[in-house]
Amino acid sequence: MSDAPQPPVASVRRPKPWLTWIMGALFGLGILYWWAGERVIQWGRSLIAGHYAAQAQASIQKKDWATAGQNIGHARRWLVNDAAVLRAYADLLIATNSDPVSLLQVLRVLESQNKATSEDRLRISQIFISLGHIDAARAEYNKLPTAQRETRGGLELLADLLRAEGHVTESEKLLRRALAMAPEDPSSRLRLAILDHQNSFPEIQARSREVLWEIAQGQDENALRALEFLSAQPQLTGEEAEKLLSLIEAHSGASTQLRYSALSARFRARPQDRAALLDREIERIQGQGVEDLAPALQWLLLEHQPEQVIALLPDQLYLKSAQLLHPYLLALGELNRWQDIDTLLSSPKPLPVATTFIHLWRARAAEKLGSGIGSIRHHLESAFAQTGRGANEGAARATAEVAEQMGQWDLAAQYYQETAQQQPISQGTLMEKVYEMAMRGRDTGAAIKAARQLAELHPENLVYTQRALYLGLVAGFEIETISQRLNHEIAPGSYPLLRALAAYRLGNLDEVRQHLMAIKDPDDLPAGQKAARAGLLSACGDTGAAYQIAETIPSPLLLPEEIRFLKRAL
Repeated sequence: MSDAPQPPVASVRRPKPWLTWIMGALFGLGILYWWAGERVIQWGRSLIAGHYAAQAQASIQKKDWATAGQNIGHARRWLVNDAAVLRAYADLLIATNSDPVSLLQVLRVLESQNKATSEDRLRISQIFISLGHIDAARAEYNKLPTAQRETRGGLELLADLLRAEGHVTESEKLLRRALAMAPEDPSSRLRLAILDHQNSFPEIQARSREVLWEIAQGQDENALRALEFLSAQPQLTGEEAEKLLSLIEAHSGASTQLRYSALSARFRARPQDRAALLDREIERIQGQGVEDLAPALQWLLLEHQPEQVIALLPDQLYLKSAQLLHPYLLALGELNRWQDIDTLLSSPKPLPVATTFIHLWRARAAEKLGSGIGSIRHHLESAFAQTGRGANEGAARATAEVAEQMGQWDLAAQYYQETAQQQPISQGTLMEKVYEMAMRGRDTGAAIKAARQLAELHPENLVYTQRALYLGLVAGFEIETISQRLNHEIAPGSYPLLRALAAYRLGNLDEVRQHLMAIKDPDDLPAGQKAARAGLLSACGDTGAAYQIAETIPSPLLLPEEIRFLKRAL
């Protein structure tokens, strides 16, 4: 029995311990990801973005703008709204004096994260002033703490704000007070010298010029600003113009454009040397690369040398770069070679410019060649379509401006309006242009619509409110609604002309007379409101006074409804 074969015993596989560990680790990682995965990923993205932001800041310190821009691009791909990334982006935009709208957007995000500095808040207001959004700038200023308003930066901001609001004398006094807080600061010395240079007393002007020339001999940013200011002065002597050019050529940071400004100043100071100096400069320009040639061509155009611009661009060199094509077209235009422009832009040759640019130039050529209004409007509409109907703000504004220059008020108004709908930051400024175009085109309905939109955008602005109410009354729209607003929302006794118009529309001539007598400075009224006043005086029986006013008002400046009031007085 013992020798009988035994059945094979099944082997038992023992589990491998490393597999258990791996499965446990994966399970643990799964639990960790479920509990904190998003936070871990966000932390990792923030770490990488912060690394690139730090690299960008280092490049900004070295003034290596290209590398800084590349690093910020990498950082934004990892985490676009990281505070360190936003700060680096803002610092680059500030250092390179780049697009203010982009900078404003970045600073706003930093502000929403409570990461904005006191300097950022001042800069936000300054950007609004530069963009023409005076009400927004004032609102930002009002949010500043009292202590910050009393700093040099706060006082300078208020001075700029007052100047933008039309209070020039108060602005200058406040700016002097701000600069006097740091009289030895180089930038303060420069700005005070520039202010003194505008003084009417010759001895103060002479002293300021001494300071400006002293500052101009340095190698810093203030020296550049002094050189820029001096190069724009028309009363430079020949000796001063030569000295200015030498200082600019010796300054390591001076731009080519600044050198050309000094050269133009030398032309003004010594016109007898102009021809020889111009020939010498053209000889120097020949053979330069695109980067140096473009500003040279722009300068030659300013000096009214279109033939030289064309001569410097042989063998269709202008087709190699937009920087060269633009001055080439300007030179052709100055020589009235519009057919050459149209032929070039309609050819199948690839051009180094956007389609919008081509259509705008073809619109100009169509106007000069008398091709008809249909051709002009076709090219304008094609140009605006290429902007994404306002999505590209710069190109859209350029298209609207060309339409405006050509007297196509309805198209210009439409383009400004559509752009305003896509550009909330610039909406107020763009709507002002819509209103201006409507008034130029004598389109009362469009003017009323634009005026009301502006009043809704800026309810705190009484000028906008008054304008919207006036246009509604002079056109006879929504009389009862406007009358109720005058009686219940507007301060009693204010806007007497508007109240007179409302009373006239409601048939109450006694009230019309009463309100007309309350107008304090009738001679300061705009032409259209003078016409309305003249018509109201005539309706009240004072035909003599009405006629005297009416005969001084040029009717081409008036809306159709204002002309009706004017005719009543004549």
